[in-house]
Amino acid sequence: LANNKTYEETKSDITAKLERSMKKLVEDMYKRGVITKDLKAYSIAKDTRSGRVQGNPKIHKHNNPFRTIVNGRNHPTEKMAEFVESELKEHVRSLPSFIQDTTDFLSKVSNISELIPNNTLLFCMDVKSLYPSVPRKEAREVVRAALNSRSKKLVPTEDILQMLDFILQNNNFSFNGKHYIQKEGTAIGSRLGMNYASTYMGEWESQLLNASTCKPSLYFRYVDDIWGLWTDGEEELKRFHRLANTIHPNIEVDLRYSEDKIEFLDVLVKISNGKITTDIFSKDADKHLYLHAKSSHPNTVKKAIPYGLGVRARRICSDDTTFQKQKNEITKQLEKRGYDKQRVNCELDKVEQLNRNEIA
Repeated sequence: LANNKTYEETKSDITAKLERSMKKLVEDMYKRGVITKDLKAYSIAKDTRSGRVQGNPKIHKHNNPFRTIVNGRNHPTEKMAEFVESELKEHVRSLPSFIQDTTDFLSKVSNISELIPNNTLLFCMDVKSLYPSVPRKEAREVVRAALNSRSKKLVPTEDILQMLDFILQNNNFSFNGKHYIQKEGTAIGSRLGMNYASTYMGEWESQLLNASTCKPSLYFRYVDDIWGLWTDGEEELKRFHRLANTIHPNIEVDLRYSEDKIEFLDVLVKISNGKITTDIFSKDADKHLYLHAKSSHPNTVKKAIPYGLGVRARRICSDDTTFQKQKNEITKQLEKRGYDKQRVNCELDKVEQLNRNEIA
């Protein structure tokens, strides 16, 4: 925290002051008829506290970088942040690159009917620490445009921007008896997160694609994770990556690429005989510590675990051979957790009868 330009130490805990200021802001908006009585009541937080710093070491990455997470539960701005985030949802879902989740990604790549050219590269780019890196000044203008495009403007754009400013400028937290405030981006752990960051990234990638002479033949993004197909050669892909890192000094992206396979989200994507195939991807650090069979949870819960894992495998695996391999893996993993092999196989056999297209 002391060596990070994103955070600044404050002399004292300013939470009580923020709670009063937030209440005053909400009361003023209600008096002007900007927000409803229900939204006013929902936005005014009680018994608030400052954010709490938590950490997530990325043990699957080199040197185990540490992700700083600010727990924003019961923070004065928590409810307001949730509202602003929801107002950006419509815009984010309208972005051409938008991927909602693994299922959405699978449905898009499974619709690729034409053969993939032999010189195609699979590539992924991901933004380093996106949430704390979102440039507030530039993001504010992008958010303004997004809010102006809403189909239902229940709260005027300028008033939501006022809420946005209050949230971002007052993201305070404590650690080891010291107090801090975040000066840039939004906090990992804040209710103002995915949609806010994705709204800015929509503009960022628009600038990137417009500036690049060579473009991906296919391009999708899940928040800060980008997946695509590239047909213009390795050197042009590296040039595209370098260009990506010039769009804004705050946004730095890593590049991975391969001629045959690459992991994206929890999917291993391959090119086989000119077609896209998919399999489950698990990080080396994943110990598959599913609920133990001797747990006191109801039997219905434990029975649902092999079935649920089977459905996930059926959805992700693009062919029966890959699915059979994953069935065997699931059985081994659950046996280690005390599950009866015969019962597990019974649930997985039910999944095998499902039509993949209907669950994908």
